[in-house]
Amino acid sequence: MDYLSLAAKDAPMYVQIRENLRYQLLSGLYKPGDRIPTEAEMAFKWKVNRLTARRAITSLVDEGYLSRQVGRGTYVIDRKLCLNEETHLTSFWETIVALGMKPSSRVVNCEMNPAPEDFAKRLEIRVGDPIYKVQRIRLANDEPIAYQVNIFPAFIVPDLTTQDLVTLSLYALYRKNGYFPTFGDQKIRAIAADNDISSYLKVPKKSPVLYVERITRGIDRKPIEATQSYYPGDQYNIVMKLHV
Repeated sequence: MDYLSLAAKDAPMYVQIRENLRYQLLSGLYKPGDRIPTEAEMAFKWKVNRLTARRAITSLVDEGYLSRQVGRGTYVIDRKLCLNEETHLTSFWETIVALGMKPSSRVVNCEMNPAPEDFAKRLEIRVGDPIYKVQRIRLANDEPIAYQVNIFPAFIVPDLTTQDLVTLSLYALYRKNGYFPTFGDQKIRAIAADNDISSYLKVPKKSPVLYVERITRGIDRKPIEATQSYYPGDQYNIVMKLHV
C-alpha cells in the first residue's frame, strides 16, 4: 500500500473511496483519458449505495482530477493541462506527481516546540500546546523548486519522528490519522530572497521569490496546518479564472 492510499479506517465511506481512487489516479493505474468505473460498479465493489459512490467521485471532479461526460461516463483529466486553470487544494507532492515529475524533499529541520501565540491563534489551539515545525527543501526531478515550513499540532501526527519526511507526503500522513485536508485560505506576495532562501533555492540573494501563506482545514473546517512556502519568482506563473 502506497502513502497516497492511506486513510483512517473509521473515516466516512465516501472519504475512504475517494482516497483510494485518488491513489489509483496519482499512481498511474488510471491514465489521462481513461474512463473510471461507474457509480454502480464502485457501489457494488465497496458495498455502499450509489449516492455514497457518487459523492466520492464528485469530490475528485471538483478537485480537477476527473471530468463527467454526459452519456459516456467519467474520465481522468490530464492534470498537466489544468493545474493552473482552477484553484484546488493539493499538496506539493500531489502537484509534482500530477505534472509527471519525481517529487522528493531535503529535510532542513524537524522539531517540536510549545505553540507561540501567533501560531496558536492560526491553528486554533492553546498557547503552549505542542506543535511540530518541519522545514524542507522541495525537489522536482532532484532540482530545488520550493522551500516550505509546515507547522501543525503534534497530536495530528504523534509519531512524526518515525516517518520518512524525504519520501512521504504530510497530507498522506494527515489522512492516515483521520485528518483530511479539504479547505484552505491562502495569501501570496512577492519578497526578496534572504541568505537562507537564496541558498535553499539556489537563486541570487535579494532576487524575487513568491511567498505563500496557507492555512489548511479539514472536513470540519478546523485548522490542520499552517504552511509558509517560498518559490523562485522566475519559475512560477499565477493563473486565475475570472468570472463576471
